[in-house]
Amino acid sequence: MKCEQKKLNGEQCRNPALTNDSRCYWHSPSISEEEKSINRSRGGKNKLIKSNCIFPNLKLTSIKDISKLNALMVTKVLSDTLDLRIATGVTYLLNLQVKCIETGTLEERLSKIEASLKEGGQ
Repeated sequence: MKCEQKKLNGEQCRNPALTNDSRCYWHSPSISEEEKSINRSRGGKNKLIKSNCIFPNLKLTSIKDISKLNALMVTKVLSDTLDLRIATGVTYLLNLQVKCIETGTLEERLSKIEASLKEGGQ
């Protein structure tokens, strides 16, 4: 959804509206002018995206835990309660976690095979 604010030239603002708001960041009355001023002075750099979503405390040591978190994020993104940019960043981290789990599992299996070969070779 686009921002409903009209610009000084009469055109509608083309920025996306904030979640649960009909206006964009720059036109929303819920964002203080002080915060907008700080972000203007930064040139839009170092923007921090915050989320008020609450997730269960999962250890993320198994593919099952990672799948649960991924499913929750998909649901929250589709219900527009989680910003897609946050979900994208977390998904990247989850992919790294999956690789770590897979690598750890392969290392354990390889160690067992090596130990078995050493025992059989003696």
